Amino acid sequence: MLQQRILKKVPSGYTLKETGQYYRGNTEIGLLPLVKSPNSEKVVPNYNAPAATYLVNPGTGYVFNAAHQYTGSLYSQKMMLDKNLKVYLNGLMQRYYWRLEGAVNNNYLEGLTDILKPGSVIDKQQRQFAKSMYAAGTKEQFGRTYVIDHVDYVSEKVIKIFVAESTSVTKKDGKTRTVNERWSYQAEKETNVWRMTGMSRW
Repeated sequence: MLQQRILKKVPSGYTLKETGQYYRGNTEIGLLPLVKSPNSEKVVPNYNAPAATYLVNPGTGYVFNAAHQYTGSLYSQKMMLDKNLKVYLNGLMQRYYWRLEGAVNNNYLEGLTDILKPGSVIDKQQRQFAKSMYAAGTKEQFGRTYVIDHVDYVSEKVIKIFVAESTSVTKKDGKTRTVNERWSYQAEKETNVWRMTGMSRW
């Protein structure tokens, strides 16, 4: 039913699975890439990969629009979505932490475009930060824990998310420490995706 309601077809190499997240009785379904299990020859969903996610009413199979987030890369090719979309906050934050971690730890700066608006203040700031940390040999785990304190809905296309977050930082010498910070992130709605444009302490 989900496949009929949302997808023209499941793309090759992907599968639809519940992520274990729930909101107002709706179940989050992720379109997850398939990978070979390190423990066997079986092909299994990669739950650590960023995914196109949907909050689905389990009774009807319809997407619940009030808290819906998706990634833009698969949108134009495979998905038929309702145009009345609002940001899914946890999905946005988790995608941000995942992309920033890839940039800092693996020098994968291209992934930041998925979540940071190119040329924006946060884009320039975090790209420079990632380059510096990678050069120093620092490994970071962002959003190890995080709490969304509150959200300011500035307009239909602009929100500010106030977050208390914890980051695990491991220096080149192997010493690890935890950094607790409070950041306000500004996100803007574009045609097919929400992306961040600014950040400041609060």
